[in-house]
Amino acid sequence: MKRTLLQFGMIAVLLMGNLAAKSQLLLEENFNYTSGTPLVEGAVPSSDNSATSKTGWLTISNTTSAGTNSFNVSTAGLTYTGYPASGIGKAIDILDNGGQDVFKTFSSSNTNPTPGAPFPGPKTIYLAFMIKIPTGDKDGAEYFLGIKYSNSAGDNNYFGRIFAKVSGNNVQFGVSKSATPTNSWTGDYPIDKTYLIVLKYIMGGLNGANSTEETNKYDDKIDLYINPALGGSEPATATLHYENAVEKDAYRYSTSNSLIGGLAAVYLRTPSTSGAIPAATIDGIRVADTWAKLLSPSTGVGSINKSESVQMFVDQSHRKLNVDTKSAEFSQLEIFSVTGTKILEEKISQSNFDVELNSLKNGIYVVRLKNSKASFSSKIILN
Repeated sequence: MKRTLLQFGMIAVLLMGNLAAKSQLLLEENFNYTSGTPLVEGAVPSSDNSATSKTGWLTISNTTSAGTNSFNVSTAGLTYTGYPASGIGKAIDILDNGGQDVFKTFSSSNTNPTPGAPFPGPKTIYLAFMIKIPTGDKDGAEYFLGIKYSNSAGDNNYFGRIFAKVSGNNVQFGVSKSATPTNSWTGDYPIDKTYLIVLKYIMGGLNGANSTEETNKYDDKIDLYINPALGGSEPATATLHYENAVEKDAYRYSTSNSLIGGLAAVYLRTPSTSGAIPAATIDGIRVADTWAKLLSPSTGVGSINKSESVQMFVDQSHRKLNVDTKSAEFSQLEIFSVTGTKILEEKISQSNFDVELNSLKNGIYVVRLKNSKASFSSKIILN
């Protein structure tokens, strides 16, 4: 396909813009993997292991069934109107098998201080995701998702734990720094519906010169938002606010008085076979350091796995979408509105091609590439 120098220059500018926008997120996970496969292949019985994973997720074997996968890629993703990750890729189904927990790093110098280095604080991280708890799920309360730090030394390395408490046909959500369920819960939400949850974790500074001086002076704070208003600034009031001076902070002194911790990864906790954690579907995990970045539309740059990438660039002036599937092979392209209505469908016969967008109004759309075995989805913006 021939291009003029002007076209090449335009694509280069668009590429830089897309990459800049992409870098605003510390992590975006839409579970765009093969349906029915485990999130982590070849899980092994070792903590924070380096098992080969096409998805970037690793197992944590501090659970009852080391080597057992607990999360499968679902057949379809979740949707939530206005959320940038809605309707992209697939989702994961949590298996009620007492297997291994998993984590995926988003390590950043802003949120993961080097152990032993000065850390003035505070530092803030935002985490958002969609969740759907099925009808007939067991009653009880347990945490299922949160933030961890990568340094495994010292005390428990999970923070910002999000709890769900199911009772009959309703669920309540809660947060805590520790494994102990919070006494503060949201109101009832009907199960079998998709909810958008946003966690705000504020990592405070040190409050002493050693572990003894810090004890009972921990100052990390957590805000939890359920179905927050989208398209504006951060809400002034959270659905839940949590702080506890007794529970340890994410960044602190260890018992040997070395500095440990930070915020470096998202973790997913498996249900225990006898526990009360909901066997839910989770999708659209996004991590950022500001509210605006967290809820801004994603770009058209992404990957199928670590070796195959797909790039999409919108030529706003000529109302065209350029798609480069690289080494991946797809047979069909579809474009949907953010509400899920299919607007356009075309067969694919090349790895690099243009799609006319003159019939589309300004707005946000989801572009999906697929074949009989895999699919790739990403949002684009027309303006």
